Amino acid sequence: KKENNYIVGIHLEQNYFGLSISDISTGLFQTTEYSLEKLDEVLVNELAKFNPVECVLPNDLYNDPEFLKKLNMHQDMNIFPFLDWENYTQKADEFLEYHFGLKEISSFGIEELEVAQKASAGLLGYLKYTQKDKISHITKISKLNDQDYMLMDRATLVNLEVFSTIREGKKKGSLINYLDKTTTSMGGRLLRNWVLHPLYNSSEIKRRYDSVQELVDSLFERDHLKEILENILDIERLLSRLAINIGNPRDLIRLKESLSYVGELKDSLEEFEAPLIKDVFEKINLEALNLAGYISVIIKDDPPVDPKSGGLIKKG
Repeated sequence: KKENNYIVGIHLEQNYFGLSISDISTGLFQTTEYSLEKLDEVLVNELAKFNPVECVLPNDLYNDPEFLKKLNMHQDMNIFPFLDWENYTQKADEFLEYHFGLKEISSFGIEELEVAQKASAGLLGYLKYTQKDKISHITKISKLNDQDYMLMDRATLVNLEVFSTIREGKKKGSLINYLDKTTTSMGGRLLRNWVLHPLYNSSEIKRRYDSVQELVDSLFERDHLKEILENILDIERLLSRLAINIGNPRDLIRLKESLSYVGELKDSLEEFEAPLIKDVFEKINLEALNLAGYISVIIKDDPPVDPKSGGLIKKG
């Protein structure tokens, strides 16, 4: 629950190649592009970093034995060709603008990354195809490998046993196993991402330290926050399940209950002074929290799992 389920798409064109990565269970979508001379390095380090379960390729790359040999070093990754890849990449910018409802792709800051756009369009097209066009919860693209983060290669991750031990390949005994005391699955995934992308920016590091210090100094308030978080389920994945129509009415009840606790969390954060905690307070959208009220009014408190069986809507 505390790990992402990543799928990657790769597009190669002239002297560049684009890499896009998504977790459809949370709606995450990221992309970047590299010089072709960095191909071997990136395929080793980036794929080891994210440990994707699937890799999607255009047909020409899938039929390139040398390229497949480089990918096959990641033994737990399934590799698939997408025959319609070029249909989405021929006018990648227009396809992306249409899906995300944009006038210009520049809104995501990737207007100059044409090969990354094609990798994104190919991967997004594959997801639309496999999920029968139910990917409306993927609402933005962010750039992968921001310069504010330190880049760690595969050797570093392995030798420092960041996510698994060298000898047994298990999480127990790894750095993340020692550090991870998070209460929610969403917090666990965020912590993994922070460990994977150590900050360069000293002011951002200080903001984190200041927030940690205030929480350390506020024992009662911190314990209260933990009690609230223990009641919040994996909202990211609940929303994604509902968005792609594999959720059920009880997921709506779980969402309602979790959102009600998020409202309580917002109230409890108001008294903190650290800027980073204030940012969290401000980003909790009250309009989104109103969804809990709508669900409470419409859906029965103990609905059936199958919506087709009836008995779902409250009589009003």
